Amino acid sequence: MQSMQLTNDAGFKFELWRKLLTDVLVEGRQGGDAGMRESVVSALFRVALPTVNAHLPRRVREPCCLAGACMTPGIPFLHRCVRLGRRRIETVESCRDELCFCLAHSTTCAGPAVDLVVRGYYSTGNDMRHRYRGLRCLLHHTQARSICFENVDNSNDAREIVGELSYLMQRASTRSRSWSELHLINCALSPVSFHTLATCLRAYDCLVNVAIENCHVGTLASVAAYVRSATRLTHLSLRGTTMAAHWTAVGEAVAASVSLVHLNVSSCNWQDAPHLSEFLASLAAFAPRPRFALDLSFNLLTSKCFALLAKASLAFRGSVTDLFLGGHKFTDNDEDVSRFLGAYELLDSLSVCRSVLSASTAQRVLRAVTDKRRLWRLVDVAHVNLANGSFKRICQAPFAPGASSLMCSGVDLHGQITKASFAGCSPVLSRLDLSSCSLTDECISRLASAPRSLSAISVLAPTSWRRAAPRGAATAFCFYARRCGRTAPRTWSRWISPATSCPSYQSSLSWSRHLSPCAG
Repeated sequence: MQSMQLTNDAGFKFELWRKLLTDVLVEGRQGGDAGMRESVVSALFRVALPTVNAHLPRRVREPCCLAGACMTPGIPFLHRCVRLGRRRIETVESCRDELCFCLAHSTTCAGPAVDLVVRGYYSTGNDMRHRYRGLRCLLHHTQARSICFENVDNSNDAREIVGELSYLMQRASTRSRSWSELHLINCALSPVSFHTLATCLRAYDCLVNVAIENCHVGTLASVAAYVRSATRLTHLSLRGTTMAAHWTAVGEAVAASVSLVHLNVSSCNWQDAPHLSEFLASLAAFAPRPRFALDLSFNLLTSKCFALLAKASLAFRGSVTDLFLGGHKFTDNDEDVSRFLGAYELLDSLSVCRSVLSASTAQRVLRAVTDKRRLWRLVDVAHVNLANGSFKRICQAPFAPGASSLMCSGVDLHGQITKASFAGCSPVLSRLDLSSCSLTDECISRLASAPRSLSAISVLAPTSWRRAAPRGAATAFCFYARRCGRTAPRTWSRWISPATSCPSYQSSLSWSRHLSPCAG
């Protein structure tokens, strides 16, 4: 088979054609109209898929780049997994450098910016001139909205990734439309690479969402300097950053950064003292903001954290709206729970998922959830040891209409779902998770007979049903899915395992396929 090069292929031609047509139709009319621009982009996108797919070869002898600048000869390469038009491009668990050429093909030219996820990247070959050509091709020629690298085990590969990302930041800072999210998860960053990354983040303030997770860095002083100077950063995740110093400096930077509205410090092995107490003390000069979310999940906190949170600065307590405390054991100091919930008056999202609560602590949490002075956007009690009858009380909570979620997965709800109790929250919920809740067919029938505004519920994740009343349950299941809207069967098919033994599900498969062409 002859060697093929795609230096002047359909993707390049389409990009040129798109630019010329857009200039004529949109920009030539006194700055252009937004509606016309969107219609032109949509029409071009529909043309791009068959055009570029038809011209890309199924098999090439060597990985190559649409820009004609990246070539590594002599490596057989199967061009099988190219699909254009996706909003999210992901690799398998192990991604060698040559695969990046294929990813660059699948994201080039056609369609909007994509979310790029590269898992397990590793370089190949001994020639340093060509060792990272695929990585450079992917990052330089892909229009990405967010970039994520996961599970990079080699520190040299991680250093090269940081170098290419630094170049992208420098280039993106001079453009109006640029990549805005960066996620580095479980990457072997050396202290030098981490410092280089933080320095570039500070020098080129172009990202709004930064996640450096499970990277085990030694010091966070450079991150604190970046957060303090950033003007666009809204979300920062340091999840899994264990054995790190200068958390107080990070807290002071978070307090000063008005743009930052979400901080994730979960799984960092924090204890009540000294970690949480010192961090909250560093927030004394917290700059007020409309909303602020703090994720403290899966640390080493106890019930003493409630007293520490209740004593935080008034400005901090007046800004926190979302608090995540899952994965802990809260079995004592029940009165501190009440003081904590009373101190955070604007709190409308609370998660205690996978936590162990004492009976009195659970009662105090339920009492706060059902407080009519709040409007909840999120109540997450997934995999919590709630007593029988707790679901009925949760359903009485005041939820924000059209923008609220109730997560109860892993809670035994056998016999707790009644038509009367569920009717209160069903008109306002936008998401409901009842996965692994031991629901019977009778419970499904009661869900189906809820008020018609139940159509707002779009997610009912996989549930282990018991065969209680198989006759007529399939009809109730179908009726429920029909209430949930046209895309409901696709949601059911995605979240329910084909091995589900529920008679309702097995009887409704043929109906769900007929309702939506995307189901199945």
